[in-house]
Amino acid sequence: MGLLDRMKNYVTGGAAKLQLELPAIGYPSMPIAVKVRITAEADFKCEGLYLDVVGTEHLQFRPQGAQQDVTSSESTYRQSLQVTPPFELGKGETKEVSAVVTLPREAQPTYQGKHGKHTWQLQARLEARGNDPDSGWKELRIGAMT
Repeated sequence: MGLLDRMKNYVTGGAAKLQLELPAIGYPSMPIAVKVRITAEADFKCEGLYLDVVGTEHLQFRPQGAQQDVTSSESTYRQSLQVTPPFELGKGETKEVSAVVTLPREAQPTYQGKHGKHTWQLQARLEARGNDPDSGWKELRIGAMT
């Protein structure tokens, strides 16, 4: 690999592609199994695989007499979990990793209301030099505990 290719991967995070598989639904205080498939686009070293979990409450409404909606978003939960220790992959190699995420019992479920909603998102990422390769944020539905 040439110097320009290494620099491009450093800047873009293009040394690896990550695919994140999530279940259709998860529940607070229950294990949520996820799978990550890592495919090396170039030789690389990383400091480990991480899962980022974010819960967000979104509000949107139009006060009486106003001409525009008022919007607000507030993070209700944020956690980063290290799933693997540092590792290396050669170009063309693939690694599959299974992990479990457990949200606290008091975690707000996913909902969609007239003026608000609560969403959950997960992202898998490799901690690497330069821009971290990641899976992009994926929506996860969290059900209510009864």
